Amino acid sequence: MRLAMLLPIGVFVAILALVGVRLLVLARSTRELPELALGSGLLLIAFAGMPLAALGRIPASVGTALGHTAFAVGIVVVTAGLALLYVFQWRVFRANSRWARGFVALAALVLATVGFGSAWQGAQASSLAEILVRTRSWSLAIMGLVTLQFVWGAVESFVYHRALRRRLAIGLADPIVVNRFLLWGLSSAAGATLCGGLALCVLAGMTIMVDSLPLNLIALMGCVSSVSWFLTFFPPEAYQSFLRRRAPQPL
Repeated sequence: MRLAMLLPIGVFVAILALVGVRLLVLARSTRELPELALGSGLLLIAFAGMPLAALGRIPASVGTALGHTAFAVGIVVVTAGLALLYVFQWRVFRANSRWARGFVALAALVLATVGFGSAWQGAQASSLAEILVRTRSWSLAIMGLVTLQFVWGAVESFVYHRALRRRLAIGLADPIVVNRFLLWGLSSAAGATLCGGLALCVLAGMTIMVDSLPLNLIALMGCVSSVSWFLTFFPPEAYQSFLRRRAPQPL
């Protein structure tokens, strides 16, 4: 049962890999920051930071120099990847906004502080139970920052989607692009729900990868995110044709 719950995580990680690589390839051609920031951030989180942090928490490595180093490097890399996701949001939605630039700079500073703080506290522990206690507040801070990033993305995406729907009605927008903003908003909302829900589970004393409620939440939101990201970056031709057929025809 637990394996079935974790299956959506594997699917989502595979999609993250495809999206991240595709964006980095695209960034080589466009030389644009949004593609580079999002692609790099996704790959840093999914294929460097999280595996290293997990390696530092397996029983055989807990309390050892290798375990402490892997966990510390993993957490720092994860927070660096999260900072790049904030950069992506800024450049796509608020590129000319001073407050957004300052907000992203502040978020990056807080993420760096939280990352190093979590790494330091984890290095002082000699058992998994002690690591969980020492890093609990830092983990909650990271979840809060991730939730905030997703909420920002969801709000911006839904606002853009609404505006583009009005343009679509008079033939001034592409239905595929309009749908992508909706899908990005849905995936961001799913991410915010997941991170916020996991934070509440931790506050309630649950263990994320053990208790059924957080596992079910991961499975459900992982499915929503996987479908949304797949249709955003790899939309099948049949899906694109469906969107074009449904698009209102201008008078």
